[in-house]
Amino acid sequence: MNINRRDFIKTGGMVMLGTLAAPSLLGSCTGSEGDKAAGISFAMNYFKVSEGDLRKVLAAALEKGGDYADLFFEHSYRNNVGLQDGAVNRASSNIDFGMGVRVLSGDQTGYAYVENVSLDEMLKAARTAARIATGSANTAPINLTEEKHTNNF
Repeated sequence: MNINRRDFIKTGGMVMLGTLAAPSLLGSCTGSEGDKAAGISFAMNYFKVSEGDLRKVLAAALEKGGDYADLFFEHSYRNNVGLQDGAVNRASSNIDFGMGVRVLSGDQTGYAYVENVSLDEMLKAARTAARIATGSANTAPINLTEEKHTNNF
């Protein structure tokens, strides 16, 4: 793919415009209580999760006795284009979509992440984070041994 400088700058300008608009959209999550509720409602609609789903996931996160739990939903995408001598010589894209669960229990923290937002997967992540946070810190490290293998090709 070959892109000229004018198209590259135009595309970069559109990305910059989107970057500038995003904080005003996300600002509703840090404003008044009404704004926060609107931000949460927007996120729940966007990720297609219900308040009941969120309550179930938080309950699963705390079922092992954790003190605190929170949920992190993510949908981000990045496009990178590299120029060399005025021509595009590399391009890449990355999409992250999923949710994470953090559980605090005393001074221990457990975290798990899944790459989708189905209720079953979110519950698995919540229970994994809970086990990590409430697990025994007295577990000894596993002894590793080296084995030599010969290739007979």
